[in-house]
Amino acid sequence: MEKFTLNAEKKFKYVTYGLAISPLIFIITLITFYIHANVILGYTNISGINPDNLFLYYAYQTIIIVSFILSFFGFFIWLIVNMIWFLKYKPTWNLKLAIFTFSCYLAGSLLVFSKVMEFALD
Repeated sequence: MEKFTLNAEKKFKYVTYGLAISPLIFIITLITFYIHANVILGYTNISGINPDNLFLYYAYQTIIIVSFILSFFGFFIWLIVNMIWFLKYKPTWNLKLAIFTFSCYLAGSLLVFSKVMEFALD
C-alpha cells in the first residue's frame, strides 16, 4: 500500500489557501449581515439604525468578530509563509496564488474601513 505524502511545495500551497479562507468568511458574513439587516428594515441607507436592536445581530456578531481576529493574525502568518516559500523555493513560488490570497486580505482590510463595518460596530 502506497503512503500518501505531500511535498513541501504542496504543503505551502495548502497552507496559503487555508489562510485565505478567514478573510473570505469575514467578508461574506459582514456583507450578508448588512444585506439581511437592509432587507428586514427596508432601508437603502441604514447607517442611522442601531444594529443591537435587530434579532439577527447576535447571530452574526460572533462569526464576524472571530473571523476578523483570525484574518488579522492570519495575515501575518500568511506573510511569513510566503516569505519562506519565496526564499526557499523561489523557482516554484506561485505568484498567482500569492496575488489571490493577498487580494482576499486586501478586500477584508478595505471592508473594515467602510460603512458596512461602521454599521456592524454601531
